[in-house]
Amino acid sequence: MFNKRVRLPTLHGDRIDAADAACDSYYVASGHKGPFYAFAAYSTNCLHFAEGVLTKEQTKLEMRISVYKDFGKVDRQKLQYVHGTISDGTTAFWAYVNVAGAHELCEALVASSNVTDVKYGPVCISFSA
Repeated sequence: MFNKRVRLPTLHGDRIDAADAACDSYYVASGHKGPFYAFAAYSTNCLHFAEGVLTKEQTKLEMRISVYKDFGKVDRQKLQYVHGTISDGTTAFWAYVNVAGAHELCEALVASSNVTDVKYGPVCISFSA
C-alpha cells in the first residue's frame, strides 16, 4: 500500500481535466488481493476516481465500486458496476466517482452475468489527506 502525491495521470494513461476536479493534484492509495489491484485517487475533500487492474486478460467481468462516507455506504448506483478494457495482458477498470467526504473505497471484480458472484477481491482502501 502506498500514498503518494501525484498530478492528474491515471495508470492507464488517460488524464483528468483539472477543471473537472476540486483540486489539481491527488493522493493515490492502493491495495491488492491476488492478481487484482485497486487504486483510489483522492484529495483533502473528495474521492475523485477509482481504478482496478487485473494482471491478466479476462472477459465477462465488471468492477463493483462501493464508497463509504460518514460511516455509511454512499448510494452510487450509476457507478456501481463498470466494464473493463483489455490491453497488453491486463484488464483495466476505471470510473470517476467524485464523492465529497469519502473515507473508504471498496472494489471487487464480479461476473457480468451474476453481480453477486465475486471473482476477485474485494479490496478496500481507507484514506485521508
